[in-house]
Amino acid sequence: MLIIFLALTAASLIAEAQSCSGNFESGRYAVAWWPAGEVNGKPSMNFEVSLRGAGWVGLGLSKNGAMANSDVVFATSATAQNCAVFDGYLSGYVAPQIQSPNELQQVSCVTANGRKTMRFTKPIITRNNQDVSMDGFYMFYPTNPGSINNNGVINIHQGTPLISQLYDFSGC
Repeated sequence: MLIIFLALTAASLIAEAQSCSGNFESGRYAVAWWPAGEVNGKPSMNFEVSLRGAGWVGLGLSKNGAMANSDVVFATSATAQNCAVFDGYLSGYVAPQIQSPNELQQVSCVTANGRKTMRFTKPIITRNNQDVSMDGFYMFYPTNPGSINNNGVINIHQGTPLISQLYDFSGC
């Protein structure tokens, strides 16, 4: 009995460690994540999200797999020279409300060789009620985003975002 418990515990630890880093790709969209260690005294995760071609790039975090009451990070650019990253909150199926200040760290956005790539670090646990703590959450991937108007404002995605499996980064 003890041997079975130890084997199951070891298997759980291995599965948890493997889920701390990962990636997802679909068509022209890609996302990767890995532990960042402590940033400003908080255990954090790194994210890199990219999109080949035109449109905005984004990533959503949700406690229940729905867009309503979710945390989103997205990048826009009216031109290749002014790529910008935003932290937002979705109260429903509406445009995101920009959060300021926000908890994003080590933020960058680059448009090069036909690909827009944003990178950011985010605390695993947050006390902000418009952010989603990453201790039992889903990611949603807008693999077919909408366009960006001439002022850099995003339009609605052109396809339903894909929803990930349930993740828990609290042990990362």
